[in-house]
Amino acid sequence: MRIVMMILAALAMAAGAGGTDQEARFTLEDVRWLTGAWAGTGLGGEVEDVIFEPRDGAMMGIFRLTRDDRVLFYEFFLFEETEEGVTLLLHHFNPGMTRWEDEPVRLELAEADENRAVFLLSDPEKPERDRVLTYEREGDRLTVVLKAPQEDDSRAARFDYRLTDAERLVGGS
Repeated sequence: MRIVMMILAALAMAAGAGGTDQEARFTLEDVRWLTGAWAGTGLGGEVEDVIFEPRDGAMMGIFRLTRDDRVLFYEFFLFEETEEGVTLLLHHFNPGMTRWEDEPVRLELAEADENRAVFLLSDPEKPERDRVLTYEREGDRLTVVLKAPQEDDSRAARFDYRLTDAERLVGGS
């Protein structure tokens, strides 16, 4: 009986270790390096992004685009950790908080390493709306590129940020 139990235990351990062909699930730790207060340029104006530390399964963020001393739009976003991995949910807003979308835009984390993350927006019903959103960090610089999968980089929306002091963005006394 004891030998049977040892064999069953060995088989159970081997079955548990057999998940090597499955992809590892991404967590918020894989994108934690995005946190901070970022300021830079993009879409012909000045951009600001503040991304908060992970808390209770999410990283919250806010974005603002200004041009000629005027806000063009805002964005509120969440990096949420789910059973499937990390999802980026976002809503765009005009000044006055009128929302662009009825439902949040949803992108799934497809690739991540210590300084690069790639999110995919895929809509099987409207493949022309598919997008690739890439974040790349090098030191105190962050580059964000949004493009359609088939577009070359010359047609992409590019944002170039530099890590800044949060007090510069939110003020302080």
